[in-house]
Amino acid sequence: MKQKGLAPILIVLLIAAAIGGYLIYAGKINLNKPTPQQTIQPSTTSDASPAPTGAVETANWKTYTNKEYRIQFKYPADLSFEELPITMQTRKFLTIMIDRYGDNVLSMRMEEIPIGNAEQDRYYMYLNLTPQERIINDYKWKEYLVRPEDYPKGAGLVPQWPNLHLDTDYGGFVYIVSTFKKTSFSEIQNQIISTIRFIQ
Repeated sequence: MKQKGLAPILIVLLIAAAIGGYLIYAGKINLNKPTPQQTIQPSTTSDASPAPTGAVETANWKTYTNKEYRIQFKYPADLSFEELPITMQTRKFLTIMIDRYGDNVLSMRMEEIPIGNAEQDRYYMYLNLTPQERIINDYKWKEYLVRPEDYPKGAGLVPQWPNLHLDTDYGGFVYIVSTFKKTSFSEIQNQIISTIRFIQ
């Protein structure tokens, strides 16, 4: 008699289990429903493709153009910028200082090539160094890394740190881009350098 009394109860439990299993399978009941703290909101940039290096970074930079020296480049608006023209009796040149007292200091010097003295002030060309060739916007530059030990014995004032120079000629002008106390240009410096163009 006890077994007959248990039979209806077992049948009811089996039917309930079957219905519950079907509902879980059909997705009506989600046993893994996340708590509110686990809910992940979609990101507005997660599906966006990364911008090419230097594209977005330089989009809001300032543009410097000098028609006299036939040069144009961009630089970050938050870096200091100084234009220092020098005029002497026999010489005239321009030096531009970017981030003069910061970590990304760049000196850009440009001068018309003096007749018969094209190597004036390019001291690193006399130090027996082998420059690295660098192409910037389809134009060839030479990169010189100058260390204190590269100077000849008995030389005058020798800096106690390395200097890095980019050098080229264009349209009758000499262009020298330098940084100091470094053996390589920083990412920001390289981005500025990559925007240098010669204009007519």
